[in-house]
Amino acid sequence: MTTWSNAEHPRLRRSQAFADGPAIRLLGGAPVAVIADLQVRQRDLWVKTWLDTLAALALLLVLAPLMLGIALAVRMSGDGGVIFRQTRRGWCGRSFTVFKFRTMRVPPDGTEWSFQTQRNDARCTRIGRLLRRTSLDELPQLWNVVRGEMSLVGPRPHAEHMHGTDRPGQDIVADYAKRNRVKPGITGWAQVHRARGAIENLDQLRQRVAYDLYYIENRSLWLDTRILVRTVFCFFGENAF
Repeated sequence: MTTWSNAEHPRLRRSQAFADGPAIRLLGGAPVAVIADLQVRQRDLWVKTWLDTLAALALLLVLAPLMLGIALAVRMSGDGGVIFRQTRRGWCGRSFTVFKFRTMRVPPDGTEWSFQTQRNDARCTRIGRLLRRTSLDELPQLWNVVRGEMSLVGPRPHAEHMHGTDRPGQDIVADYAKRNRVKPGITGWAQVHRARGAIENLDQLRQRVAYDLYYIENRSLWLDTRILVRTVFCFFGENAF
């Protein structure tokens, strides 16, 4: 897999404008720093929200037999519930509970694991490895879309304190919080460029943020459609584990 620096990657150059520092404008005669300047038509937001909701409901209906089979397999894989819940940050930094099929064994103390999944992770169940490799563990997030907490396409809602460090993303990358200008998504521009799975170092985190900012700057229904189509061919990948 070819690794690009943020400055070298042809699709990320436009996002570098954020790294040059915030623009300064006058507000009531006083200079203020523009943290985010994104013009989005209300009609586009309304259309995207309704398309997300209708598509998620349709997918839940069509995929119900598959999801039921996965739920039974997860339940038989050991102790613990079928659905894994975790608090993450969404639109405007609001906290919400993300849903996934459980892929890991329950810790001995009954709490959550405090570090991210690694390649060949012994904590994963046999069915959990398959679900992670195919991203089928993300299917319950269709319900997050119906609830209005997520979109089908958008920046992935990262788990805090799981970026290869003990610090949240916004304390590591200056532009990280700008990802919250839109709803998080089940899939996104980063994922279709194979930037998915565990974040092992700061360069990977910076690169993923740059992909997300590119999407936010250029988002449209056409771009969302391209991402959804490409997602179908990204179920299997070297970074999925």
